[in-house]
This record gives sequence, C-alpha cells and structure tokens, in this order.
Amino acid sequence: MRLPRSIPRSIKIPFQEKPNVLTDVSLLHSREPTIDQFHKIVANHRPHKIELGNESLYDYAIQYFEKRRQDPPLLIVHSPKNPTIYPLISYRTSISPLYQTITEKMTVKEIHQKLEEAPRCAYKKLYVTCLTECPVTGPIDVAETLHEVCRYFHRYDLDEISLCDTCGTLTYENFRYLVSSLLFFGVPTSRVGFQLRKTADFPYMRRYAREHGWLNWDVVDTPVYRQGSQISYEDIE
Repeated sequence: MRLPRSIPRSIKIPFQEKPNVLTDVSLLHSREPTIDQFHKIVANHRPHKIELGNESLYDYAIQYFEKRRQDPPLLIVHSPKNPTIYPLISYRTSISPLYQTITEKMTVKEIHQKLEEAPRCAYKKLYVTCLTECPVTGPIDVAETLHEVCRYFHRYDLDEISLCDTCGTLTYENFRYLVSSLLFFGVPTSRVGFQLRKTADFPYMRRYAREHGWLNWDVVDTPVYRQGSQISYEDIE
C-alpha cells in the first residue's frame, strides 16, 4: 500500500505512550542515515512513526513496505527540496539565531519563509533547539523560549513541535514552567514532543511529563547519540 501524497488537515496523527523513533541522523549529525539503520529500527522497535533524513531514504522505505504488502508507519521527511509532494515534513529552528545559521546554513527568517510556503495539506513538524542555552552564545531565558514556541505554534498552524535540549542544561524547574505555560497558552499536550538528554533532572522531567499527559518523545536510535547521552527507549519505558 502506497502512502498517500496528501493527508487532510482534519486528520491528526495520534500520539502514543510508546515513544516515537527519530532516525534522522542527518538532522543531528554530519553522516547521512543508512538503510541498515532503517532496517534495525523497523525490526527492533516497530514504531508508528519514523523520521527520515532525505528523500531517497523515504522512497526506499515506501518500496520496502510495498514489497511486503504492509501498511507503512508514518514517514516524515526532513526539510525536503520539494515539500509539496510529501505528506509529512519537518524543519528545524533555534531560539538562538546564530546557532540556527551555523547548524542549518539558513537564518531563522528563512525557516519562517519555509513554514509559510509549506502546503496546507502537509503535516508540519518543527524542532526547536537551544531551549535554555546555546553552545555558542550561552544561556537563554526560558521565558523567551516560551514566547517563541507559542508564536511558532499559533502562527504557522504546526501539527507537532519537538523541544530539543541541545546543551543538556534544561532543569526540572524550567521544564515544568515551560510545558505548563504552553498548555496555558493553548498548546495541547498531543502536539508537543521532547528530545532531552540523560541528565540528573531527566527522571523527574519524565515523571512530570507522564503524570500530566505529555507522552510524545523523539528517541535517537544511533550509537553516536546514545553515547552522547541522548534518550533511548529504555529511558522512557
């Protein structure tokens, strides 16, 4: 069964207590994602959603499931050159404009333009990095992050936002303030995910999230980022 090229905006992807899997190594590292990684993810975890770093891997995934006559999981393509032909797309932005320019080779304003130009029928996901600290410019006020995330969500009609603790300095207090304030300003729990690091505060953030219905997680399933203290399935389950 071929995944449709468009998804009606009225259809929302359900979040599950089973965490999502992020296989997009190109988003987080200089290497491109490999077919071997794709096979490992599908065989070991059977996720309901997989993110792919380029169009060619997306096309391979579609053919993989077609040959097996299986319904594919939801396949997201990161920053495609032609977003109009993909039903699920994602982009990355940063609270730090300088970090955004260095890592993505485009400005925050250019990301805004991409979100404006994305087709209305597409399922749009946005990663927001540098929640409370930028590796280049230093600490960031969590109130600024709250303002930016709310603006992105309401202005661009995003289906999903993934909050990324780039430096691993997000504290339990700031996490609780951020997610509770997002809910207060109309951002539902089902539309927000997390990509955190295994810090001393992580177990408390995970418990708070679980108790208050924030159950959507992005999990990096690569040896490089497991060694770098990114969360894995075991950390969520």
